[in-house]
Amino acid sequence: MNIQTIEYITDFLDNPKVIDIKLLSADMLLQIPDWWKECFKYTNGERVKFVIEKWRSMQAFLPITLTFLENNLTEVEFISHSRSPISMIYKFEFKNTEPSYYEGRVCASSKRIQHNIPLGLKKFYTELHNGWTEIVSDALGPVPVEKLYTVTDGGWELENTDFDTDNLLVVFSNGGSGYLCSNLQQPDANCVIWWNDDAPMPQTSFWGVMDAWIEIGFEDE
Repeated sequence: MNIQTIEYITDFLDNPKVIDIKLLSADMLLQIPDWWKECFKYTNGERVKFVIEKWRSMQAFLPITLTFLENNLTEVEFISHSRSPISMIYKFEFKNTEPSYYEGRVCASSKRIQHNIPLGLKKFYTELHNGWTEIVSDALGPVPVEKLYTVTDGGWELENTDFDTDNLLVVFSNGGSGYLCSNLQQPDANCVIWWNDDAPMPQTSFWGVMDAWIEIGFEDE
């Protein structure tokens, strides 16, 4: 990871440090998935290719996002910071705009997933990252499982709503006033875009919304 990258992410992550796998404790090695350990072995160019190949398991769910990875991912590094003993940092570069950085956290175990979420999202959490968000906004990607919450618990004004807010789980923020919510009763069939300044919008394509919002986040860079 180059000095400019470290300087940039220092504004948003407290005391980030590049990790050397040789210095990881035995306990930490037990916490990271095998594919992370293998990823450590590669230099950056090959590491980027390796990570993209791992993401192909999500192609059916996030095809647009995968295309952005293929075309714009230029750097992958492992770091630690005050809130995470180890994270994977993705650097995306675009023409005529500043780079964008995402943080991918260590995969979650199935036991940590307490909600009835879409099967593809469970796959994402357990096989790729327990949360993958843009560093500046801490949004624009699936939030970590420990940060999942229902609309009822979100602190919004809920008078006169016809939605069962106890069963709307917030799993994604667009970085503004929009939140993608999975329907806990029918997680693979129905979802809702919850606006904190407008009427909720029922949707039938959970992954279509998520993929489109990730794309918008990239295009706004």
